[in-house]
Amino acid sequence: MADLESSPTVNVLEWMDYRVRRLVEGLGEPGAGWFAGELEKSLEWLAGQLAGSPWRSRSLWRLRKPEMEDGHGERGWAIRLSKAKSELFCEVPVASGVFDETGARNKRACVDLAEDRGEGRYALIELKLEADSPERAAAEILRNFVLYLLARRRAPAEFLTELPLLQAKWIELRVWAPERYYHGRDCSVLEQALSKGLQGFAADFAFAAVSDDSKASEVDWGDMRQRARACAHREDPPFKRMLRAHLRGLGGSHLFDPAWRGLLRGPEHRYFDEPHSSQAFTLNLCAPLALDAELAREFLRVRCPGLPYQGERVELQVEAAIPGAGKWLGEEGIGTSPDFLIRVEGRGGRMGYVLGEVKLTESEFGGCRGWFDERHPPSRNEERERCMDARRIARNPTGECYMARRFGRRYWEHVDLARVSELAEPCPFREGLYQLMRNHALAKAAASEAPGVDWARFVVCPHAGNGAVRRLASPVAGSRDALEALRMIGGEDAAEVWDPRQMVEEVARLEPKLAAWREWMMARYFPDWV
Repeated sequence: MADLESSPTVNVLEWMDYRVRRLVEGLGEPGAGWFAGELEKSLEWLAGQLAGSPWRSRSLWRLRKPEMEDGHGERGWAIRLSKAKSELFCEVPVASGVFDETGARNKRACVDLAEDRGEGRYALIELKLEADSPERAAAEILRNFVLYLLARRRAPAEFLTELPLLQAKWIELRVWAPERYYHGRDCSVLEQALSKGLQGFAADFAFAAVSDDSKASEVDWGDMRQRARACAHREDPPFKRMLRAHLRGLGGSHLFDPAWRGLLRGPEHRYFDEPHSSQAFTLNLCAPLALDAELAREFLRVRCPGLPYQGERVELQVEAAIPGAGKWLGEEGIGTSPDFLIRVEGRGGRMGYVLGEVKLTESEFGGCRGWFDERHPPSRNEERERCMDARRIARNPTGECYMARRFGRRYWEHVDLARVSELAEPCPFREGLYQLMRNHALAKAAASEAPGVDWARFVVCPHAGNGAVRRLASPVAGSRDALEALRMIGGEDAAEVWDPRQMVEEVARLEPKLAAWREWMMARYFPDWV
């Protein structure tokens, strides 16, 4: 959990967005006992950030009807709902002037809708059409509820008595969205856990599907997870926003040594020059090992003491393609390539590979375009119902899988079909596991088909501050953690996890001359607030 004492010097609400999102990500099972305590810590921290006159705004937590006739997107929807129903009020300000004297920084922070449900019960509602994800929507309304509790506890009595909403006996936190917003998702565990965690605060939580005639009903998650995803759920995770602001504040080059750019064996990514680029992060992380074969050998000896052989020679390459990979996976012309590749050469010329995938701020490991294609939504696959039966796919992958049938992909030849055939659920690789599966398949293919290669391992290096990347939209093989799910399907050795921060520490310990590099990496990518 993010440390409140080491919070960065950014907008208070941006930091609280990040912290609350981490809270939501941690709600893995119903009744997480730590939830209430973390919420209390957040309230205590926020109390220390209050402006000199935090409750002076006349609009703060005041129920109001819209002045505008209509609008676009979610705002327009809120306006129309508020005009249609007397009990609904739109755009209730939650932070204007609370943390800054002018009130300018947080004037747009508001509850989309508030509903007076009578007898002292009110609902605070977050509206979503296509943006973000259900998890992000839950975090947003939870953030607003924390601000509500702050006002209840810290505002003076004369302020509270003027506002019926702040005298509520019970608060219902809701996310309202069209049914299609939930297609391909299963947020039942989050819904139950969040509602249970809020009971001590006289509140509960639920998602709701809103029909065309504006009626909100309970979400049937069993049905939703069977539906083909209809929304892209583009999301800018709080960690990404926080780190991006932090990096831009630091300024300077996004490479420790600009000359390291020449170490890339593959093409630069489109956003390589952005401060939060994962490719630049990979280069900064791996360059010392790429430049020093002996250091790479020692690092691998410490990191992987159980390798079949430690190697006479170890070489790390960034964005390096493996010869033959396109043929093995049916990807000729494109080819899956790892973010970094460690070649280990043993006696007699025998080889081993370590394939690495690095994630900095991405929100997921990617999905299959046979299930959802952002360029051609929802997909060019007109038979997506075939994606809904993993057992059927395992029996006949070349006939049932769109990517195998349409494009000749050979991933299934390197996947444990026996394990997949035990899954009474949709294709496990349709969302969130696709990129992991491709790299896992590449490692299996290299070990079995590459001349002179005896073994290959796949490692994943996700930034510890980015919990969103590992969280699946729906459980796979009983897990919401992408890496755990991959191991359930591919075996315990399907993927190892290397913490990038630990990698930096280990490399610097092995080579003291890299102290300046370590200090730069820590200041840039691993500030104390992570």
